[in-house]
Amino acid sequence: MIRPSLELAVALNEAVREDDEWFDEPDDLERVAGALAPIESIEDPVAPAAVLVYRVTRAQAFGEANKRTALLRARWLLDRNGLGSPSFRRRTVGWRIS
Repeated sequence: MIRPSLELAVALNEAVREDDEWFDEPDDLERVAGALAPIESIEDPVAPAAVLVYRVTRAQAFGEANKRTALLRARWLLDRNGLGSPSFRRRTVGWRIS
């Protein structure tokens, strides 16, 4: 199974933060790494995705955008392991899943 790295977590967090979401307080990368550790022994991609969302959100290791980062990491894990979610396409009438 392909797992996300600490470097990926930092890159995703930096990508989703708005200009006004940067503070002098540094991110706690040890807490981020601690949120990653439990998925190392899980081989089914769905369970680690759920664990990542919960643990990264709960750790609040980044100054901002913890939930956004957690969800993107889970999505990345599912996509890289062949379980990407369906795409949503706008149609004339409502949304459909394809």
